[in-house]
Amino acid sequence: MTDDVPPDQVVSEPPVVGIPARVDVGELVMPLDIYRLDPGGLSTISRAHMVLMADCLGRHGIEFEIPEPRPIPWARNEQRYGLTDEARAARHGYHVPEITDRPPLREPRLPDDIADECLAWARRRLAQGAPDLPERRLADMLSLRTFHLSREDSRVRAAFSAWSRCMRQNGFSYPDPMAANNDVAFATVRCKRQVRVVEVWAAVEAAYQRQAIEAHRGPLELVRQAIQVQLANAQAVLAGRTYR
Repeated sequence: MTDDVPPDQVVSEPPVVGIPARVDVGELVMPLDIYRLDPGGLSTISRAHMVLMADCLGRHGIEFEIPEPRPIPWARNEQRYGLTDEARAARHGYHVPEITDRPPLREPRLPDDIADECLAWARRRLAQGAPDLPERRLADMLSLRTFHLSREDSRVRAAFSAWSRCMRQNGFSYPDPMAANNDVAFATVRCKRQVRVVEVWAAVEAAYQRQAIEAHRGPLELVRQAIQVQLANAQAVLAGRTYR
């Protein structure tokens, strides 16, 4: 965790409301999600940023071709606890061809002063009207912190131990699912499902996230407001110009 976010005063492991029988990671919602951009929101802001960059560079006589959007190929929390799809594990392992097989982006060479000017202008346009934020990445940093806290939680470690026993029955030895390599992706996912690793981990991390929200509610509310303003600004930019 960075020094920008004071560590939460975790006296003991927070209580868990309940462990669900099954979790659909494609629909998984975490408490901190309302303070973070989802993939659709990220795409909207990114596209608007490109449109603004093109406008600014055009005023300097530089033609800028807006690249095609590159959507994230999964839902917000679908990969949070690693691979969970048995069919995908059997077909691709941990590889993500939707990303790795994409052709590289061609980035134009721009004069540094003009590029910096246009980047700053685009950011100001998208943030216009948003509240000032002491730390605009607060929710992301807290999300990273709760992930690591939950990973070391005794209830999650117990689920990892059960997963390791399942893996040993299949002839593999790993301390936890995050340590497994591509060769055992299918067994990793099957054992995760059998011992309910994701169900336990998601429930435990949700408890840590609720704790974090209570500790940082005021600043997080400013982050939420800023996201709403940015999205509205981005949608207005895109509505005013056809996206190529």
